[in-house]
Amino acid sequence: MNRSLDEERVDALHVVFPKYADEISELVLRKPDILNVNIKSIKDYSRTLRYYGDKRLLEHQDIIDLLENYPEIFSFPVKDFEKILVNMMASCGVYQVPWRSVILENADIIVTDHKLILKTLENLGQYFNKYEIYSLVYNNPQIFKENWVYTEELIKYLMHTMNVSLQRIAKTPGSLINPMEFYDLRYQFLLRSGNYVHPEANQLGSQPMEAEPAFIHICSTDDRQFLKTCAPQLALEELNTFKTLHYLESHGNEDQEDRVDYHGDDDGDDGYDPEINGGESFGKTNRFDSKTKKELKRKKKLKNKS
Repeated sequence: MNRSLDEERVDALHVVFPKYADEISELVLRKPDILNVNIKSIKDYSRTLRYYGDKRLLEHQDIIDLLENYPEIFSFPVKDFEKILVNMMASCGVYQVPWRSVILENADIIVTDHKLILKTLENLGQYFNKYEIYSLVYNNPQIFKENWVYTEELIKYLMHTMNVSLQRIAKTPGSLINPMEFYDLRYQFLLRSGNYVHPEANQLGSQPMEAEPAFIHICSTDDRQFLKTCAPQLALEELNTFKTLHYLESHGNEDQEDRVDYHGDDDGDDGYDPEINGGESFGKTNRFDSKTKKELKRKKKLKNKS
């Protein structure tokens, strides 16, 4: 590559984004191909997307993020993009939408299938009110990339199985992006160990009690933090063992030799019984059933022998 030409292009980007010289330099190091993007197009998009009417839409840093994540967008005629954007926002006028988040996460959809934005909002409107939709989209801006059939199943699962309120789903980051298997595993783990408390039925008042532990601690934590906040009396080894049992419970009729290691940290799966009855309590509060404890003892013995 012609270094002097690259330097000229970097200088041109610094002119477009004068307060973000360091960010531009780092971006060029990470993704040198952005130097091939037409500078005039970047200027035009930056000018067009800064404001929508008299309202600020995107900041310069947002344009830089678009350049990093969707550089192909800048080859699309800016006037056509602006026309699509205006029509899309007008068609979605009955909803309160965090447009900045939508554009930054879905610029490709806006170009290729912008009607999907409205369709998804209409689908969400079957469950959430307009204020909840704003929070939901803000916390789940990738929702437009998800299959609605699956998303609807997940909403119903969270509502009717875990008893999470629509308000809590809307306010929790990533609530509708995690797969259902993720929630089912953690929910069953907490339920069977006596650590999940459903709210009372037929509650009165505008602020009903939520299930415990708080949904955000189930949704937005890694395994160690999940145990610390939701089941502090249990160990990571117990969670990993339950992951395997839960997998077998869900795939009891599959050939075990074809299974993928579900939790990754344990050594082998020999000796597990695929015939596990689902949906039953593990017995006393905060205790696991005999099958789980037996498996933990077996692993401990193997570990001591080694």
